[in-house]
Amino acid sequence: MAIDIEATSKRLRSILSADAKRLFEHMLAMTEQYIQEGWRVFYAREIWFKELLPPSLINELGRRYMAERLREAIWRPFGQMQGTYESALIRRLYDDPAARAGYRNFLDVGTLQVEEIIGPSVALDAVADALAGA
Repeated sequence: MAIDIEATSKRLRSILSADAKRLFEHMLAMTEQYIQEGWRVFYAREIWFKELLPPSLINELGRRYMAERLREAIWRPFGQMQGTYESALIRRLYDDPAARAGYRNFLDVGTLQVEEIIGPSVALDAVADALAGA
């Protein structure tokens, strides 16, 4: 009996996608542990923002954003840049400055104005953008 790889893949992706918020919380805990253990080279930007930003380092909007980023990664076929899942929340955050008001996430602040040499900036975290530019 052959295993239907496509059907199995879809079921697994559905399970992981439904649990994206919990997966992110584990990812956040692991990141915090790695930083505490001294993995400073791999997490230099996160450490910088962790030290620079006032509390809260990540709020509910930041958590929702990270869960949606995980969902996009879960549904992205191996080796491809784009998947079948496109998050309306992420699109809104990038397209509408008012939607990102109050966003806080030291793990992903967006592209800051000081980084515009790599492309147009879309700073998701306005506090991080202001502090980095100061």
